[in-house]
Amino acid sequence: MPEERKLVTVLFIDVVGSTSMGEANDPEVVRAVLARYFEHMRAIAEAHGGTVEKFIGDAVMAVFGAPRLHDDDAERAVRAALAMREGMEALNAELAVHVEARIGVNSGEAVAAVGQGEQALVTGDVVNVAARLEQAATANEILVGPLTEQLTREAIDYAGREPLAVRGKAEPVTAFSAMRARTAVPEQARGLPGMRARLVGREHEMHLLLETFERALKDRRAQLFTIVGTAGIGKSRLVGEFLARVAGQGEIVVRRGRCLPYGTGITYWPLMEILQDDLGVRLADGRHRAPELLADRLEVLLPSREGRSAIESRAAVILGLQEAGDALPDVSAARLPAELGWGMRRYLEAVATASPTIVVVDDLQWADPVVIDVLAGIVERSLDVPLMIVTVARPELLEHQPGWGAGRTNAAVVDLEPLNDTETRTLIGRLLDVEELPDDLRSKIVARSEGNPLFCEEFLRMLIDEGRLIREGNHWRALPGTTEVRVPESIQALLAARLDGLEPDVKQLVLAASVVGERFELDQLGALGNLQDAEATIGRLERTGLIVEDRESGRRDAYRFRHLLIRDVAYSSLPKRERADAHEAFAGHLAGAAADRHELTEILAHHADRALDLSLELRLSGDLLARRARLALGWSLAAAERAIDRQDRPAAGSFLGTSALASEALGGGVEGGDAARLALLQARLAGLRGDYLTARRGLTDATRLAEEARRPDLAAAAQHALAGVLVFSAGGPSDDQELERAVSRAIALYDGIGDVGGRLSAELLGLERLFGAGELTEMIRRGRELAQTALSIGEGGRAAAILTRLASAAEWQGKPALAESLLEQGEALAVQNGLRSTLLLARFYRLRLHWMRGEFEAVESGARDVVSDAIEEGDGNLALATLRLLGETLMEEGRFADADVPLAKALEASEASGDRWSRTELLAFRARCAAELGDIVAAERLLSAAEEMLRQSDLAGRSVFDTALGTVRRLEGRLEEAEAAFRRAVDLIRSTEYWWWSASAVPLVELLVEVGRREEAAALFIDLEQVFAATGYGLREQERERLRRELLSRPAVSLSSAGKRRRAPTKT
Repeated sequence: MPEERKLVTVLFIDVVGSTSMGEANDPEVVRAVLARYFEHMRAIAEAHGGTVEKFIGDAVMAVFGAPRLHDDDAERAVRAALAMREGMEALNAELAVHVEARIGVNSGEAVAAVGQGEQALVTGDVVNVAARLEQAATANEILVGPLTEQLTREAIDYAGREPLAVRGKAEPVTAFSAMRARTAVPEQARGLPGMRARLVGREHEMHLLLETFERALKDRRAQLFTIVGTAGIGKSRLVGEFLARVAGQGEIVVRRGRCLPYGTGITYWPLMEILQDDLGVRLADGRHRAPELLADRLEVLLPSREGRSAIESRAAVILGLQEAGDALPDVSAARLPAELGWGMRRYLEAVATASPTIVVVDDLQWADPVVIDVLAGIVERSLDVPLMIVTVARPELLEHQPGWGAGRTNAAVVDLEPLNDTETRTLIGRLLDVEELPDDLRSKIVARSEGNPLFCEEFLRMLIDEGRLIREGNHWRALPGTTEVRVPESIQALLAARLDGLEPDVKQLVLAASVVGERFELDQLGALGNLQDAEATIGRLERTGLIVEDRESGRRDAYRFRHLLIRDVAYSSLPKRERADAHEAFAGHLAGAAADRHELTEILAHHADRALDLSLELRLSGDLLARRARLALGWSLAAAERAIDRQDRPAAGSFLGTSALASEALGGGVEGGDAARLALLQARLAGLRGDYLTARRGLTDATRLAEEARRPDLAAAAQHALAGVLVFSAGGPSDDQELERAVSRAIALYDGIGDVGGRLSAELLGLERLFGAGELTEMIRRGRELAQTALSIGEGGRAAAILTRLASAAEWQGKPALAESLLEQGEALAVQNGLRSTLLLARFYRLRLHWMRGEFEAVESGARDVVSDAIEEGDGNLALATLRLLGETLMEEGRFADADVPLAKALEASEASGDRWSRTELLAFRARCAAELGDIVAAERLLSAAEEMLRQSDLAGRSVFDTALGTVRRLEGRLEEAEAAFRRAVDLIRSTEYWWWSASAVPLVELLVEVGRREEAAALFIDLEQVFAATGYGLREQERERLRRELLSRPAVSLSSAGKRRRAPTKT
């Protein structure tokens, strides 16, 4: 027998007193009485639309909702129970006996197997609980479960009951005692096939939309208009009417994109659809025509070529035409969302410059936060273009994004309220084109629609489908007696009842489509089962109004559900076994039919995950489970890798959860390569979360698994990732050695498989070790070789990133001319390749040069701009580094309270990201600020934290720490300890190629002068001045000028006497 999942209500009634009746009466009399009782109860159940499934001893079990589901099944069941209780009195009088009944009623989801003769076999917990409620009831009592009470509380009066301890249930069951119906006749409603009416009751919202578009045209500034409302309230109808009205105002460009409801992984889908809409690209076109169309479109939009390549590369990534690593080699995963957002903004600005443009984004409540940020950035930064962005969302959007649209003069959020009674009556008249519905019928539809246009339309659909509202020429007429309208308690119940009334083949097509999603194509449905004559059936389904042609897709035989809730209800009615089969079949079809499977990775992972998850719920096993586990493992690993590359931690965690589940299901059947890949991705995710210890262990395991599986590509990736983790987390000599080994192994493995790009990336990590050790000449030499190699293989973007990084090494080596030359080379390549992130990094390095030269005003103004741009780009590391530089600059100016503000922000960012590269310095800088401001207690606490973060290999970090320690000790008057700390700071760096030792030596010279050791101070001062003269840097010029005077004028004092004269105040 075919099965379906249904929301049903089960009724159990049992006779109380049948035993004593049997003792007092002849067996034939007892049999006749019970037969009459069964007959009477069956008649009552069937009169209320229920079906008697079985007789068990003296008990009767009736089901409401199977085989045919009604929107008010729960109320029917409770009313039937009340009628049965009342009927017992008449039955006793008729048969001259005295028996009573106890009744239990419960609602819930069940699996219904529908057989011949409209019989149904219902199974599920809902049945067991109904039986337990009946057993717990007293004589003549009707006990109902919590869902039944919830669905019928407006129609039935209930009395409270203490929760019941029910056998087989871990928790007590909430129960209610049904007393009476509130009305003698049920208040019901039904509905109608789809008809379209002119917009009703939205004049104010339409005026706001039109006014906002006029403002976009007049002010030439992006405008945001968000329409929020519950499902079915009329959001899409309002947008459609608005677009129809502005269409007559000239050449208006309209582009649309929608957010998919799957929740993870389809990060850029709405942006991709907007671009596809603008280019006229279809999914089936794949990567063949799209690049040419994109290039041609940009040539038209940007004839001057300025910035065209940068926009094109980012648009190509959004469209899935290129991998981010290939198109944007200088963009880290952390900065990728901001880069793509910039490209999307510039693209739409170009479109809007050519023609006034309206962009519609549907179902924003399902948008990834990245898309939210992109849209917000477009609205905030798009100037001098007539652009309007219309977003449509359910109320959940404002629950997750409470600040959406707030605080902006160019943004508005409108909450669509339900229609009032007059407007709903108007809507009914427009849907039917006449006003000939009986007044009482119209009033019931108006009352039960609750101002929701979808509810209203669905009520009328059911009336037409059932033949109670018929068309005669141009008129609609209600049949005599059509005054009762069965009204569902929720739209889900309404739609479930609507679906249950479809012809079997039409309903089967709806169920298949629900697996695909909101939008589907006819050939996709053919992959989901034996659907007879689907082409003819789809026409009948379309006429029901449940689906409509998907004209937005521009494809033949493309359809969409008229409302997504219809799809959700249809999907929930499928048995889990059928859902699992359908998801697996559709994943296979989609993978085989798509021109480019890569861009559908997350969708394929979703279907594979659902097939596996449902199979595990059903406790399937054997070859079927193994096949689905392997499918889920493959696609979830691919989706997780994409999520990690874009630093989408939640999505990556979700996909890897599926991967782990699939691996567990496979047991020993997981292939070595998949096991290694899973371990690698889990470790990379741990690194993203800042759990470096777990990441290091995991990457070591991943390397071992990859080697056992003979997968050098995975082993190289694991060692490469391990080196990246060690750069930020190494804490001692052994870690430094491990870092060198990891880089060397990664390079050797990349060489073995001929991956030149991988080798370059690994070698670049090796340069960071040289930088930390102060081996700057070697770093620059190797880096230039890497840049040349990158250029020789056409990797101009990588060369730009390498040369720009080397500029920093030249700066710290005290060679500003070389630094300027390297920056110019890197910037030229970055411009040539459209690498905005590299250009932003070059701006930071130029700020550092200003700082070294003592040009603090230029640093302060420029740093704030770089921080803002870095945040916009999503480059947290650069924002952190620039905040640190700003704090250092303010410290150099003696503005310690001001300096602590950016330093605190940078420290917060460092702790949030798990960064250890800057943590010691940030804590040390803040310790100095606290001490200079008199808060020695805070300074000591910060120094202690900084010391815990020290890495022996980080010479610069150790020097900064000792300098801060010396400063604090000097302020405390502990001058011997201060001198020791200052000397460590100088000696650590003086042995390297950092010019910075000379600046670090300034406080030591000051201390030596202070205690009267002028000759020693003068000798050190001459050395550091020679360094400053050689570099041309002007840092600490005032301090150095003051030292020149002090060396000639200050009298000698002892350390002890100096200490007594200089004591810093303390703060508790």
